[in-house]
Amino acid sequence: MSSDAEAQQPQPEETNNLSSSSSAGNAKIISTLVVAVIALIVGSVALSRTSSSNSSPNTKQHQQQHEGVDDKDDLTATSSTAPNPSGTLSAVSSSGILKCGIIPVTGFADNSSGTWEGMDADLCRAVAGGIGAEVEFVATTFTSRWEDLKSGQIDLLSAYSTHTMERDVHQSSVGEGFCWSAPYFYDGATYAGIPDAVACLDKQSPRLSSPVLVNFTTNNSTDSGDDCSNNIKLCVQSGSTTITAANKVLPKENIIGSPTLQSVFDNFISGKCTAIAGGRAEVAPASAKKSGYDGAYEVGAKLWLRDPLAMAGRDDDQRWCDVIFWTQQALFAAEERNLTQSTASEMSPTSVFGEKFQDFFVNVVKAVGSYAEVYARNVEAIIPRGGFDIINTGESGILHSMPFGDLSVEGDNPLANPESTISKIHKRGHLRCGITRRASFAEFNSETLEFEGYDVDFCKAISAAIFDGPVDNIVYVNLPASSRFQYLQDGSVDVLSRITTHTLERDVKEPTTGQGFTFTVPNYYDGLHFGGIPPYGQCADNLDTQSAECKGVKICVNEGTTTEAGVRELFGDQFIFPMSGGEASLRGLVTGECNVVAGGNHDVAIGSVQSVGYDGPYEIGVKTHSKDPLAIVTREDDPSFSDFCYWVVQATIFAEEEGITQSTAGSKMPLTNLFGALFRRMLQNAVQAAGNTGELYSRNVERLIPRAGLNQLNTGGPQMYSLPGI
Repeated sequence: MSSDAEAQQPQPEETNNLSSSSSAGNAKIISTLVVAVIALIVGSVALSRTSSSNSSPNTKQHQQQHEGVDDKDDLTATSSTAPNPSGTLSAVSSSGILKCGIIPVTGFADNSSGTWEGMDADLCRAVAGGIGAEVEFVATTFTSRWEDLKSGQIDLLSAYSTHTMERDVHQSSVGEGFCWSAPYFYDGATYAGIPDAVACLDKQSPRLSSPVLVNFTTNNSTDSGDDCSNNIKLCVQSGSTTITAANKVLPKENIIGSPTLQSVFDNFISGKCTAIAGGRAEVAPASAKKSGYDGAYEVGAKLWLRDPLAMAGRDDDQRWCDVIFWTQQALFAAEERNLTQSTASEMSPTSVFGEKFQDFFVNVVKAVGSYAEVYARNVEAIIPRGGFDIINTGESGILHSMPFGDLSVEGDNPLANPESTISKIHKRGHLRCGITRRASFAEFNSETLEFEGYDVDFCKAISAAIFDGPVDNIVYVNLPASSRFQYLQDGSVDVLSRITTHTLERDVKEPTTGQGFTFTVPNYYDGLHFGGIPPYGQCADNLDTQSAECKGVKICVNEGTTTEAGVRELFGDQFIFPMSGGEASLRGLVTGECNVVAGGNHDVAIGSVQSVGYDGPYEIGVKTHSKDPLAIVTREDDPSFSDFCYWVVQATIFAEEEGITQSTAGSKMPLTNLFGALFRRMLQNAVQAAGNTGELYSRNVERLIPRAGLNQLNTGGPQMYSLPGI
């Protein structure tokens, strides 16, 4: 919403943290009359620094204003693999067959009746239904699934698979990463088996404190002197995240790997193992009974790791990745709107995938129903729905980090590809970060003469991750809402960190560019609010333009934003006054052009309106009229850089979950080789530069909007949430 976007001027303003003189952090305002000279100096200094980007340069901050951004990358050669709109979607649509990889797990994929049933099977049908295809189920295994997906033997993997950083960036078995849907089930690796063996593992297993692979370097067991684990033989599926955790609990010689879940149970039934390990559904009593075991059996009390299960696709086909992602979103949206398989026709049409697929969402829900129906039909009897698997309606925290997986895997160094975004950033010596001036998010501090704020800090986190620590290798470009995506698409900026809402349209086919963009996980959850001069603020909040006291409602909105679109859905044109920017919208209260302002909760906060000079009577509505999950945005042509930014944001969430702060990140944040050894400290550097999400919020936003609702950590409550646009 206006939470969404908003420059004050029609042309971008570029603020440069690079200079050849003065000490770091100093700054001065440069007259626009000498901008051209400064730009030439800055450019030459930046280019001269290409071989020394890991050392922090002396800095002087310049504030520049000019008719556009002419220092942009040549994107005629793609940075990585360009999106292919006529790829998998076209092929599957033409053939009428979707090849879906699946792995038998009770409640998720079971063909004992001759027909594949289960949550994973239904997700295959949902994707196929959306594009008018039939499903060809292809049985795969935990060890072969990634090769099957990479090679094209399957189009989609819906096979009890955990989304991790490793698999997102560089799955070791195939040497590349994959794209993912939102998690459709939050699982956890645990253990089960003969009661004595389970009791022993309960004692020996560390307590899980976060949604990542447990740190087993310290003994967290309840009885560290008990060596009963030496007598345990544990069976587990090879190629799974569970076997990695098991190797941290027991000696490797005590672990027996098996290719399938049935072979795990076969070994257990034959006495080769005294316990098994796997996801909750895999080791559930119903799964043991189905596999032929009818003896004494208990399930462990602890989780070894948490597993957000998601669908996966090939990372080189962004449009197909969008199909997978938004299929899952449609199931959440249907439940939120109380729509079912029988009322699927009430789902909204869409044009983003082309005219042929305008009923995409209708057909997704028609194929399998809402998420609630899918869960109830397949999983409820095995694992009653609760915790993370409930729809979050906004009352509780939703910030929750994804697991990292094996961070020791050596991935591809992006600097080895001269056309990669990170290579180009290194070559020029600075990151170009698109922002918008707004209270708490991007403000110019007249005392320190530097930009600061929530969005600015995320620019610093990305810069620190790229340049191995320095946060002054940044050019801040203040962008107008109406053309921000054009500046990103043409290479004028590398990334948008500027209160931008993640929507269906922007993800798949943003209207000003005709291109889709990649979004990180949301780093701030906002929504449409109204504030205004009494009684008009309450009039707008109540959508009342008919009462005598409300007939004079005049609402200022920032044009070109989701705020404007949202207000137009609620009010007639005669009540709406589009303004050229966010601050211009707020100043409408001062000039008398309006008596109500619309925007995100931070936009309409009393501090925001006071910052533009309004000090009269003011009231803020209590209702939230839309969803606005704000996220970092990158181009689709370089999945590696998009992954890089995604995991920078994840690092800040993980740090808060683990109690890691800006001051302790250097010793406590994990190292990773997934982007090559040169970026080994990327997660550490990001948190050292910006802090964890709690610190980021407290330092920047708390004074304006007290932290609450979705912007808190999720400590075990509802996590499912549909993005806007469906």
